[in-house]
Amino acid sequence: MQNNKPERTCIACRTKGDKSLFIKVVMNKSGEVFVERTAKLEGRGAYICKNIDCAKLCKKNKALNRVFKRPIDDSVYEELLNEFTNR
Repeated sequence: MQNNKPERTCIACRTKGDKSLFIKVVMNKSGEVFVERTAKLEGRGAYICKNIDCAKLCKKNKALNRVFKRPIDDSVYEELLNEFTNR
């Protein structure tokens, strides 16, 4: 029997996998962008591998700007990087 669970793709390295392997960044309807910790926020999402290298690559390439098609404040990228330094 085939497993039909949806796969997510890292916006930095393009690795695919189950959503538990990624950190989600969400843009809500009013355009605010958050690093999601609760898995309950609604809105457009972008997924990043749970490793510091992908977070750094995401910041370097401004991947969130590309995904959300708008300028994203550097504080969001810093918050994403802080997810790894505060563990």
